[in-house]
Amino acid sequence: MLLCGGAAESVLLALAVECAHDYEDVVKTYTGRDGRRKTEDIVLRGEKDHIQRSFKGYMELLKYWRGEAAHGMPSNISDDEAFTSLMLVARLARFAADTFPAKAAG
Repeated sequence: MLLCGGAAESVLLALAVECAHDYEDVVKTYTGRDGRRKTEDIVLRGEKDHIQRSFKGYMELLKYWRGEAAHGMPSNISDDEAFTSLMLVARLARFAADTFPAKAAG
C-alpha cells in the first residue's frame, strides 16, 4: 500500500510544480523540513477554505503512508484498509482534476 502514498505524493508534487513553475524548488521544499505541509501551501495558495479542507483531507493518506515508509515499518494491513486507501487515492486524483483543471492538466 506504499504505492497509494506514492500516488498521492505524485499528485501533490505535480500540482505544486504546475503552480510554482519550478520543479527544482518544489522538490527542495518537499524534501525539506515540514516539506509536505509547505508543498500543500503552494498548491492551496489563494484557494477557498472548502477546497483547502477537502484537499488536506485527501492528503491524510499521504501523511499516513509516508510515515510508515519513512520509518521502515512492516505493514500488516487488512483488505478493508487496502481498499479504502486505493479508493482515497483514486478520489484524490478525481478531486485534483475537477478542482484544479489547469494545474492537473500540466
